[in-house]
Amino acid sequence: MMNDRMREEIDNMMQNITFDPAMMQRTRTKSRGHSITHAAKRALALAVAAAILTTGAFALGVSLLQHIRNQMGSFGSQVVPVITANEAQDQGLKVSVVGSMSDSYNTKVYLAIQDTTGDRLDENTKLEAFCEAKEKGQNASIIGVVYPPKQISYDKETKTALFEMRAERRDLATETNGQHTLKIAIKSIQPGYYDAYWSDNESLHCTVKGVKNYTIALDGDMPVPEQNPRTLEGMNGIRLSSMGFDENNIFHTMFEIPEGIYFRQRDKVTPEGTPTGEKYLKDMIITNLSSMDSHRFTNEAMVSHETKHILSDDGRYMDFQVPYYKREAMPEEVTLQISASYVTKPEIKGKWNLETTIETTPEYTLSKPVQLLENCMVTEARLSPIGLYVEYTNVKCLLTPAVITMKDGTTYRYDEEQTGNAINGMFTGDGICKWYLDFAENEYANIKNPLNQPLDITQVDKVTINGVEIPFDR
Repeated sequence: MMNDRMREEIDNMMQNITFDPAMMQRTRTKSRGHSITHAAKRALALAVAAAILTTGAFALGVSLLQHIRNQMGSFGSQVVPVITANEAQDQGLKVSVVGSMSDSYNTKVYLAIQDTTGDRLDENTKLEAFCEAKEKGQNASIIGVVYPPKQISYDKETKTALFEMRAERRDLATETNGQHTLKIAIKSIQPGYYDAYWSDNESLHCTVKGVKNYTIALDGDMPVPEQNPRTLEGMNGIRLSSMGFDENNIFHTMFEIPEGIYFRQRDKVTPEGTPTGEKYLKDMIITNLSSMDSHRFTNEAMVSHETKHILSDDGRYMDFQVPYYKREAMPEEVTLQISASYVTKPEIKGKWNLETTIETTPEYTLSKPVQLLENCMVTEARLSPIGLYVEYTNVKCLLTPAVITMKDGTTYRYDEEQTGNAINGMFTGDGICKWYLDFAENEYANIKNPLNQPLDITQVDKVTINGVEIPFDR
């Protein structure tokens, strides 16, 4: 039985219960269009009250979920509680799944990590994690691409860090009843992780004159310190100690590393997973000479046989060696561009394994295949409040411009050169290409017509790609 005070508190709680558009759409879908009544609100209020009485609001994750929604801006309404989830604890760190934002292809899961024994986490924490999805009756993983988890925030008072983990699905046919289950494994939590990129920081551009005429002395495989030194801003005290060609015309940029800055190393293994006894650098500093490099470094180029990183035994110097620069081709003035990753705190290794069942948002599906261009058929398409997914048969086919026209005449246009990371393409090798436009990445959209809020698919008049309408079942 409820006492009068509890009844009054629940009635007050009911007055504050509102349904955002995403919750309204989901609720109507589940209730087959019936209205949301006073009784429904009262039942929800009772459920929340019971949870608070038994576990506390913070333990339930209500405040964390709302914080994530606030961080997502207008797309926060699409972040919903997970259907089921477990917690994982190891090394004094507790990991839980707070919420998700998902359609049938693109899934974003939101994780909370709390330090229960100390104060090791911070606003620069990086995870090494992966996930897989196994549906009922399926033995093989159906996750196609998993992106590195992105930190959302850190709260010093509760010692809790929040992360977004994004995955793309390989096989849409395995989804059942508007939900799917993810298995998430975290093997490393690295606080104090820093990335410094020359493209984001003007202080990481150093203009150097006459370096082509300067031959530096070596001590073993590394330069003698303090030859052409430079002070660098924004790198926690890391400074350029020596730079130039050695007598064998190998170009060196050697950095002095202050106390408290570290570079993680990993054991090299064979393709079969057998340790080789050697190590490689997980974190490193690389440089570009703007007048000498014809391309940005890729991950493969960083560790290729053409370049070499050497870390001194005491960890206080790192030398980046480039053998393919031509001294005679170098102009008198060059710009050195610096990028780095490094850590300031010990890495926390462990095993955090979670399983969560998440809900997918309602979406429209392709009603029939349609020819987009010559030798290019659209064989599958999905339209949801958070994205547009298309499968097609010609890898050379460019799926832009994509134009969404609303019933009120408003249009949202996405062009290849204006969408950047909002568009993700994947060629599966079986002749089918997969393409996804992520509406939540609205900062990459056409600045004239940005879709800066979830798409109300019930108000969409048509979707065209390259001028061809994509037909959807509604």
